[in-house]
Amino acid sequence: MTNYLDQIEEILSFGKYSPNTIQSYKTYTAPFLDYCSSTLHKDPAEVSPAQIRAFITQLQTERNLCDNSTNHALSEIRFLYEAVLGLPWNAKQIPLRRQTFHLPLSPPPISWKTSFPVFRTSKRKPWFPSCILQACVSQRSAP
Repeated sequence: MTNYLDQIEEILSFGKYSPNTIQSYKTYTAPFLDYCSSTLHKDPAEVSPAQIRAFITQLQTERNLCDNSTNHALSEIRFLYEAVLGLPWNAKQIPLRRQTFHLPLSPPPISWKTSFPVFRTSKRKPWFPSCILQACVSQRSAP
């Protein structure tokens, strides 16, 4: 196990990665190597894609990982297979997790006449920045 971790460190050091990046690449690789040796009793080169998916699922449930962290773990294991072991990685059998993106909440629509007192008191058209007025109008017209 330490031999693989040393090889990862050597490859990344040769690429002039920072020590923090090198340590980050070992975050999920070390537990994966431990899983291969203690649970599966196999060398990582002999592990099937189904067993890798089982490890990722176990890791996700034990550590309550979000999709970004799960993808980070998969990328580390992929680096182990491609750079250290020299084996191909089938992204169709072990895909990255799709991330759910949430749009920021928009504030509730406002009435520009009640929110800005200058419009209520003035008889003539006051100077007002057009970008704010445009934002108010677009908020009113949004479904």
